[in-house]
Amino acid sequence: MAVIVLSLADLVNAQSRWDELIRHSVTLEARLFLSPEWVLTWWRHLGQGQPLFLVVTEKMQWLAMAPLFIAPSPLFPFARLVRFIGNGNADYGDFLVRRGREEAAVALWRWLFDHRNLWDVIALHELPESSIALQGLRAICLPEWVRLRVDEGEPCHRLFLSRVNGQGWR
Repeated sequence: MAVIVLSLADLVNAQSRWDELIRHSVTLEARLFLSPEWVLTWWRHLGQGQPLFLVVTEKMQWLAMAPLFIAPSPLFPFARLVRFIGNGNADYGDFLVRRGREEAAVALWRWLFDHRNLWDVIALHELPESSIALQGLRAICLPEWVRLRVDEGEPCHRLFLSRVNGQGWR
């Protein structure tokens, strides 16, 4: 298992791999906000700072992906924040992880901790209740210097729709 950093152009060219990972991911609630259409459009129109697209691969297959970016903090301009692309405009952010390969979320965290020189704070907001990123974080032994804080946020309200006799929605 290896973690690679892809450029924006690399991601555009690998859209079929990205779509395939979405189809086989455990990340249900955040799928829309992890799709190429959402991530690439958000970055083109609202992106600031440095994109950080992390992909966990094994034998040419994508196991996980984290669409992140690094930008100065609005409160402390000298502090570099790692955040999800779409932060503030998406209902949910999360890691995108292939079903059955949940350990790939741990590989993403380890890469981030091993590259501490790139950031000062990781601020991942709007995580779903069943976040694979949080599960991965809880599965590893944190470095001594890591200070972790998980805050409860506002829930994203949702309606479950079902078809009535193959007809309309209720």
